[in-house]
Amino acid sequence: MDPTTPIDYLNPNLPAGLPTVVMPVIDATPAALSGYGCLVDDRKDCKVQIVRWPAQGRRPVDADTGDQGGTTQGVFVSEWRGDILYGRNEAVDGHYILAYSQAPESARTDHAEAPRRMLLCELSPGWWPAVPAAAARTVLRAPGVARR
Repeated sequence: MDPTTPIDYLNPNLPAGLPTVVMPVIDATPAALSGYGCLVDDRKDCKVQIVRWPAQGRRPVDADTGDQGGTTQGVFVSEWRGDILYGRNEAVDGHYILAYSQAPESARTDHAEAPRRMLLCELSPGWWPAVPAAAARTVLRAPGVARR
């Protein structure tokens, strides 16, 4: 993947046989988020600082990523279609693949079976090294989201 070419997030052309890592799911509490961010009840009470994440190691930050030009407000929709979890950011007209329930090369959209697992794919090599290892291998569950 050429880091200077923007990624097609609906057709990421992932190679077969990607390695996997088991990630625990933990509740998003103030203690769990300490050092990473915070929970916000009212956006008016939270000042957002937008900065481009740092390039680390040998890989540069991908083209068209890193700071996204400001803040906006809108609806973010996610929905499973078969084995693929799609996301749509209506505020910026963005469309993405967020996760898979099967290996990407085996994923199909022609069924309605409930997913039993979620495989997350890191498509932007510019940001991954900047995420501390503990956070990169943990999925946070927002308050009020039911456990499955």
